[in-house]
Amino acid sequence: MITKEYLESHMSDNLEHYSEVGKLLSDAIMIDAISLVASHGATDKIVFSPKIELSENEIAGCVTVTYTRQDGTTLTYHRPT
Repeated sequence: MITKEYLESHMSDNLEHYSEVGKLLSDAIMIDAISLVASHGATDKIVFSPKIELSENEIAGCVTVTYTRQDGTTLTYHRPT
């Protein structure tokens, strides 16, 4: 079960993790935006409504985060303790 305490235990500072995940998410968002503009033309604003799921991964000791992109593919990463 995902509890408040379980999630709080995964809030440790981990700059290496933040850098890696931040780049993956930022790149995925930019690639999706580029694809949208390439197929539909220039626009004043792009709004995405991603699906983000969190699940417990007790064996690995982490929270698994799955980000579903505009094309339906997923980007998954693990938030360590």
